[in-house]
Amino acid sequence: MSDDTNLDNRLAQGRWESVHANDFALLDTPEQRIGVLKELLDNLKKGIGEAKGRPPAVTAEDAGTLAEGGRYSELKHCVDREGLLARLEQESNTPELSSSETHDFMHSVSAVWRRDLEPPLWFQLQTEGPELPEADQRKIIEEKKQGYLLAQRQTALEAKQERARKMLELAPRVWAAQERLREDEQAGTVLLGLEADQRLLITLLDKARASAPPQDPPEPEDTQDRQEIPELEVEKIDFNGSVSQLVYFWEMLYAVDRGFSKSQYERRWSLLAKHFTVKGRPLKASVLKSTASKIANNKTKKPRGHEGFTALVQLLDKLPEELEAFLSENQ
Repeated sequence: MSDDTNLDNRLAQGRWESVHANDFALLDTPEQRIGVLKELLDNLKKGIGEAKGRPPAVTAEDAGTLAEGGRYSELKHCVDREGLLARLEQESNTPELSSSETHDFMHSVSAVWRRDLEPPLWFQLQTEGPELPEADQRKIIEEKKQGYLLAQRQTALEAKQERARKMLELAPRVWAAQERLREDEQAGTVLLGLEADQRLLITLLDKARASAPPQDPPEPEDTQDRQEIPELEVEKIDFNGSVSQLVYFWEMLYAVDRGFSKSQYERRWSLLAKHFTVKGRPLKASVLKSTASKIANNKTKKPRGHEGFTALVQLLDKLPEELEAFLSENQ
């Protein structure tokens, strides 16, 4: 893990402690803590999505401008923009060398003169005009030197003027691009902070889940108890017997060959609760399932008053065979 990531994680911990930690500590149950953390994570997910979807402010043209402006340190690291613009305006009209520039100029140009130009000039004077007194030769050398210095100074002033004009034109574009670059950098910093907050919340959520007591997975048929009530409910069939009798009868209709479809067997209790009441009272799939389990575990495996329902289902199962036999006999 990089130093930057470690710093982001420490900052995320600081934000958590200053904003949420005290209220979070007051929550009584793991379920409450899990709910709060999930809500915070959902909000963070939205923020991260928005941050990642933000288009960059810096354009390709800005990138080129910043690269060009990088050659001018005065533009790149300018503190007093108004002062710099005023100086560039003056230099673009009437350029002058500063004292430090004059010192550097004289040192550089004089060195070139002494090394490259003065020796061949002395040689020329001594070979072509040896009759000239040395004082006259020195005078000629000095005049040539002053002419060379003036020409080089003019070249330096023109270069400074051109540089000032270029910077004057470039400055507004460079500074505007720098502002957009700062926007992108700040957005990147915000995104890194959000991602660090997300990592911290995921860690806290894992701890909260680990501390929660284990729960049995919900049964498939119990989902009916949690479904939303439809806007228009179909009228239910009201059963005048007991819940145990209805459960027993319902199970038998799934057990016989010519009864209900086995494809709905896993949802039989939710279907029963959806379409029936017992003496006007609504039913719950979880209660129906529990009742069926009790019937299956008693000695007779049948509820009180089952006889009529048993005979009815047996009749239903045998009726097609008897009807077929009756039709065969009377053909």
